[in-house]
Amino acid sequence: MSNKNDFESKFKKFLSKRTKYWSHGPDIIDISRFIKCYFSLSDFIVKSKPLKFDKIFKKIFRKDRTDIDSLNFSWSKNDIHIVFPFYNIKIICDRFLVNNIPYFKNIINGNWSEKPINFKYYNYQLTCWMDGPTFIIVDECTTLDMICFYERSYETIETDGENIQIGKKWYKNTFSEEVINVFI
Repeated sequence: MSNKNDFESKFKKFLSKRTKYWSHGPDIIDISRFIKCYFSLSDFIVKSKPLKFDKIFKKIFRKDRTDIDSLNFSWSKNDIHIVFPFYNIKIICDRFLVNNIPYFKNIINGNWSEKPINFKYYNYQLTCWMDGPTFIIVDECTTLDMICFYERSYETIETDGENIQIGKKWYKNTFSEEVINVFI
């Protein structure tokens, strides 16, 4: 995975930069721009919380602008950013979803040779160091259709217009269909 190793070394070097604007290193917006430019990311996807309406993923960024509010919430240590360099997309999700996908769960748990990337960044608004999200760089040989959900139920909220029902359902779509549906 030379792409991952190359990214990791350049990313660490970028995080250590100091300028007249960054006394402690780049801010969140510049870190996001670095990642977006490095991988030529055109679209961002976020996983909705376990209690949701109809789709697992929704698009939160457009390739022509950055949404600052969405950007800020996605940098928690509880988030996992999964980059697919071959598709030029990044999926931001929580551990609930990762635990339902064996491929990512094994990487997070250290069961495979691929390792996640963890880092700290300085939050200039809060004036403190923060643990950043976990990054997974997917091998370019791995395609979306190779990734599968566990055969377990997934909590949902469904509405018939007036009433809301909380229940469980089985995944109807494959992982690749869920991702592709965001762009349709």
